[in-house]
Amino acid sequence: MKKITINIVMAMLCLIFNSYAQQNKVADPKGNGLQIGQKIPDVMLKNIHNYKAKTAKISDFEGKLLILDFWATWCSPCIAMLPKMDLMQRKFDGKLQFLSVTYQAEKEIIPFLTRFTEKQKAGFTIPSVIEDHDLNLLFPHQQLPHYVWIGPDGIVQAITSDEEINEANITASLSGKTMKKLAVKVDMVSKAPYDREKPLLINNNGGDGQNLIYHSIFAGFSENLGGGGSSGVITSEKGKQLVIFNSSIPWFYKDAYGDGTMKFSNNNRVRFEVRELDKLICGMEGAPALEWMKKGNVFSYELFVPNYMSDQLFQLMKEDLKRIFPQYTAKVELLKVKCMALTRTNRVDKIKTKDPLAKPAIDFNPAGMKLVNVPISAFVDQMQSFYQQSYPMPIIDETQYKDKVDLLIKSSLGNMDDVNAALREYGLEFKEVERKIEMLVISDTKGKPGSDKKEGKKLVN
Repeated sequence: MKKITINIVMAMLCLIFNSYAQQNKVADPKGNGLQIGQKIPDVMLKNIHNYKAKTAKISDFEGKLLILDFWATWCSPCIAMLPKMDLMQRKFDGKLQFLSVTYQAEKEIIPFLTRFTEKQKAGFTIPSVIEDHDLNLLFPHQQLPHYVWIGPDGIVQAITSDEEINEANITASLSGKTMKKLAVKVDMVSKAPYDREKPLLINNNGGDGQNLIYHSIFAGFSENLGGGGSSGVITSEKGKQLVIFNSSIPWFYKDAYGDGTMKFSNNNRVRFEVRELDKLICGMEGAPALEWMKKGNVFSYELFVPNYMSDQLFQLMKEDLKRIFPQYTAKVELLKVKCMALTRTNRVDKIKTKDPLAKPAIDFNPAGMKLVNVPISAFVDQMQSFYQQSYPMPIIDETQYKDKVDLLIKSSLGNMDDVNAALREYGLEFKEVERKIEMLVISDTKGKPGSDKKEGKKLVN
C-alpha cells in the first residue's frame, strides 16, 4: 500500500500552475534560487551520461541556447518530452543544447536510458546529468517536468513547464525576441509545515493531538497544503488515520467505496450521472485549474479512529460524505461495460515462475516491467491503476491463472499496442470484451436542486 500511495501523490504533484513571466534581476531574498534575468554561475557538471565527456562546465555551452530539463523516470510527461526534445536538438543543431538533469541514482537512470535509446532508431542525442545536486540548488522546484532556459550569454531567460518547449518559442529565443510573454512555471509549494501523523489544520498543525480519541475534519481549498493528493491510511498503535488534501469530490468517493483499495481510482471505473460535471472534474491545467480549485471545488479531509473502531473507517467516511455532500449519491453497482481483459491465447504455460522459492519482486517503469514470483494480478493492477490511467475502458484479469508468474516486458506500459506485442511471446493478450463488473456510480441526489436528469450528463470513462 505504501508504494501505491507514493505513486498517487507523485502522480498528482505533476499538476503545474502558470503565470506570465516578470523579469527579476534582483536575487531572491528567500534563497529560492536564481531568477529570470540573472546569470548562472560557471558550475562544474559531473556524472554526465551520453556526452563526449563525464564532466563539463556551464561555460562549455556558451553561444548556444541551453535548456535544462529536470526530469525523473516516474514522471510520464517528462518521458513523453524526450523524443520531442531530441528532434528539436537535431533541427537546431549547433544553436540549441538540451541538458537533462535528474537527482536519481545511476542504477535507476542508466538501465532506463539504455532501453529508451534502443527504441530510438536514429539514436538519442540528449545528454543527462545524473545524481545532480548543484543544479537543483540553483533552480529549486517541487513539480516535474521543470525547464530552465539559459541564453547564449549565460542569462536565465525563462523557467517554464513542458507546454512552452516548442519550435516556435525556441526560434523566438534564438532570434533574440523578447521572452516576456512566455508563461513561467510556478510550483504549488507547501507554505506551512504539515505532519501527516498529526491532526490536519489544527493550530496550523502545531497541536500534538495526543489526547484525541476520534476526529473528522473537513476543509476547503488551502494554498498552504500545496498540490492535491492522498496519503492513504496510516496505522499506528493509537488507531487508523486517513488523509486527503486539496482534492476534487470524486476522490473522496473513490477512497470510501474502494475500501482502501485502488479499485475505483481511475475514471474508467466510475459512472457520473450529474447535471454539472464541471464541479466534479477539472478539464483545465495551469492557472485556470488553480482558479477552479479556489472556487470551492476541492476539499481536504482527515479521519482518525481508535483501534477498536478501525474496521469502521470507510463506513464512517461514507457517512461523512453523505453529510458534507448531500447533493450527491454514490453506490457500487454491477454494470455491463466494455473492458480490456488480459487473456491467455493458448494453453502453453510460458509464465509460471521458474523458482517458487525466489523472493517476490515487482519492478515497473514507463519503459517496461519485471515480475518475479508474484501473482499475475500484480501486473493487471499496475496497468489499471497507473500506466493506463487515461485508458477509456477498465482493465481486468481473465487469465484464471492461479500460480505465481515471471514476466519481463520491454515496452512502453502506456501504449496498449506495445504491451500486447510484448505479451504475445508469453501467450497473453489484452482484448476488448463486454463484462459485468463493479462500477462506482456518482449521481445527483433525487429531490435536491439540480437533480433533474432529463437534460443531465452521463459519462462512463
